[in-house]
Amino acid sequence: MTSSSRQSDGEEKDFNVRVRHTVQIEYIVEVNRRLTSFQREKIQQTPFKWIAEVEDIMQISSTVLRELLSRWNGSKQSFMFREKLVPLSLMDICVGLGLRVGGEVVNLEDDTEGLVNQLFAGEDINVCNIMKKMSDEKFRLRQNVDDFCRLYILLSFVVFYFPRSYKNFCSFPFRLLDNLDALHMYNWGGAVHESVVSSITRASKVYYQQKNPCEIYLVGCVAVLQLWAVEHVGLGKAGNNSRFPRFLQWSCVNLRSRKIHDAFLLAEISWEWPLTEEERRLDIVIEAVRVSSHEKHECTGPSFSEWETIVQQHELSQKQIMANDKRLCDLQKEIRILQEQVHQVNHWSLVIPCTEDQPSARAEDKGSGAEDIPLDEMKIYTIMCSLQGLYLNRVVVDIKNLILTGADLHSLSPRSRVNDMVMLFATGFFMLDEYHRTGGIDRFCFNSFFASRVIKEMTMSPTIWQKKDYMSFYKKGFFELEGLSQCEFVFVPTIYRDHWWCYVLNRDTMELHVLDSLPGCIVERTEIDKAMVNQLEQLFLYVDNVAQTTSPPIQIVYERLPSQPNTYDFGVIVIKYMEIWNGRDDFDGKTMPHYTTEDLQVLRREMLCKWLFDPRNIYRDNILTDLKLNGEH
Repeated sequence: MTSSSRQSDGEEKDFNVRVRHTVQIEYIVEVNRRLTSFQREKIQQTPFKWIAEVEDIMQISSTVLRELLSRWNGSKQSFMFREKLVPLSLMDICVGLGLRVGGEVVNLEDDTEGLVNQLFAGEDINVCNIMKKMSDEKFRLRQNVDDFCRLYILLSFVVFYFPRSYKNFCSFPFRLLDNLDALHMYNWGGAVHESVVSSITRASKVYYQQKNPCEIYLVGCVAVLQLWAVEHVGLGKAGNNSRFPRFLQWSCVNLRSRKIHDAFLLAEISWEWPLTEEERRLDIVIEAVRVSSHEKHECTGPSFSEWETIVQQHELSQKQIMANDKRLCDLQKEIRILQEQVHQVNHWSLVIPCTEDQPSARAEDKGSGAEDIPLDEMKIYTIMCSLQGLYLNRVVVDIKNLILTGADLHSLSPRSRVNDMVMLFATGFFMLDEYHRTGGIDRFCFNSFFASRVIKEMTMSPTIWQKKDYMSFYKKGFFELEGLSQCEFVFVPTIYRDHWWCYVLNRDTMELHVLDSLPGCIVERTEIDKAMVNQLEQLFLYVDNVAQTTSPPIQIVYERLPSQPNTYDFGVIVIKYMEIWNGRDDFDGKTMPHYTTEDLQVLRREMLCKWLFDPRNIYRDNILTDLKLNGEH
């Protein structure tokens, strides 16, 4: 079989893939036919006025969608034509749909409340129920025109602008429809663009991985994809007369798969929209030009020769990966040999804190540090990290019922991520240490399970916590919850999606400081911040024993902190937040020092050795005996 025949077979296989979409414009056409004059007038006062002019059903070509899907480059948000990348831009959305591409961001998963939501009174929100509500005779009265307009826009969302693959719509930007006059403030075009890009990127992965070779679904306003093909490729375009926005002059593409495929192969790409002078003077087009000015409307993709170089580099990288895998296996064997050798070590010079019964210990140091005997922290750290297997399920630290196993300490090894148990230990250790030094607690630390429960309950019905709920999340035995009223700071270490950060409540100012060494990693941050504020306000209503109307609200403050130098030291930095952060700009105008990767590695070593050889650790002497270091100094 020749290469050309093989290519033909592959193309025929692609032609058998059917791309389905969820646009149902026929419902809009049906409603438009019976709009009253005052209903149409109200709709035309909103950013979605153009859709009220749709009179005919739009035929969207599955073949065009499949051809675009096969050419999509998700990382560049562009379509590949020969050696060039042509973007799906915000200008495409603006001119194609007549929507603004500037303004406030629209969150499509905003809420489940709002005036339009109340119209359904517990009923499912779907196309059938929306149509049923709109046919109610009461909406033909002028006094109810606002509610009708809200229902109309909601219908346009679910069948045209933001259609989805499921029947019922539980979460949508319902509340934005409360104020119809404010709809112009929002970036609806940007929301459509984001929805379509996300959809076609997911679908292209399915297409290339051949997970569902017969049928692929595209959600979102895929009408803009066919508009894109008509304008940029000239597919099915008839004449030069253009109407704004372009979807009101819909072009049907009634070509067979082979002809569409050939048209994409041979087409001369049109990079710019052919705008009339009148269109160029429209405010939303002027704004779109300004917003899209950074987008490149020229060849941004690599040439064929550059692609060849990329492929060669990829093949070389694969070979290097295979060689590295083999080398890794060899190193693991060497490590096991070295572990046995290290375990047999007879003597090292170490600095080990004296226990309370050693005569050299000073009375004023008992329980908090004590006089030292020689210790090599680096060697101890190396042993504990490399011999993790010996201590994997063994408790190695127990300080007043604050427990760490060998596996927990191993999360302090180089480049490892600090686990929950180390953070749990650190929160209790700092409070215990402060209590022994001062006889009180100014820096209160909840453990990370407090934040985990707050985050978990974000998706559940609101519950009122009792005293016993809060008491589950801190070191008990020397502190009562009511003592929080006397604390200066309340720390809440938080982990979500493997990312650590810390909340600190300043009791004097009732400001909740968000300490994050790499902000922007968590998309749900705003919702989590609000949930944390609500829970802490509830806590201090109990602690301060005041009515909700007199309790001061908590204000969120996002601290500008030095960024961490890597992607794995979140936990170590959060532990340092709890240890030294005091809200003062003591470090070159910032509230925390700048740590290098080397600095953070030293902190890991110091933490491990400090906790392991704390005189209050009941397993301290056993560990020293295991390492053959006890008394040899």
